[in-house]
Amino acid sequence: MSLTFTLGKIVNLGAAASGALGTALLFKGSFSYEAPAAWVDEKFLADMAARNRRRAIIQKSGLSLIMLSFTLAGIAQFLD
Repeated sequence: MSLTFTLGKIVNLGAAASGALGTALLFKGSFSYEAPAAWVDEKFLADMAARNRRRAIIQKSGLSLIMLSFTLAGIAQFLD
């Protein structure tokens, strides 16, 4: 059995890795949202807003990696 790597296979491996990492980031970013309680002081509210901004960046990064994986997989179809 010969293990040969073509450019299409390498791009497909990159697509799979990008999709797996993107899925993990999207999952992490989707379930860490914090909603304010009834009585919240301003410092706590500012800290919560910063965490929510960070969550949104993680979520958008995950979605971008998933979109990249679909693009790479589509490109790889024409490389073999």
